[in-house]
Amino acid sequence: MEEAKKECSLCHDTECLTQWGIFVIYLMAVRGPLLIIIVSLIGAIVYSSYFYLLFAFGLILPLAQADFRMYLYPVALISKLAGKKMNCPKCNSQGGMFRQFDK
Repeated sequence: MEEAKKECSLCHDTECLTQWGIFVIYLMAVRGPLLIIIVSLIGAIVYSSYFYLLFAFGLILPLAQADFRMYLYPVALISKLAGKKMNCPKCNSQGGMFRQFDK
C-alpha cells in the first residue's frame, strides 16, 4: 500500500516558495531577536529612549549567531514581488536561494 505524501505547506509542491513560505523560513525561524526588536521599539516609544540599546542588541544577536535569515527577508520579499522564484529549502535542499532553471 502506498502512503499518501503530504503537500508541502511552504511551496504547495511547486518547489518555489509562496509569500507565506518566505515569512515562515526567513522571519519565524528567528523569533527571539525579532521579539526583542519589537518589544524594544514599543518600550522606546512608551518609556525611554534607553530601550534603543536593547534594539541594537536584537539586531546584533543574529549576527553573533551567524543566522542571516532575518536580514535576507527583505531581499526575498522584494524579489518575490518582482517575479523572481525562490527555492523551497524543504523540497529542494541542495539549491540556492533563487531558482536557476524553470521546470
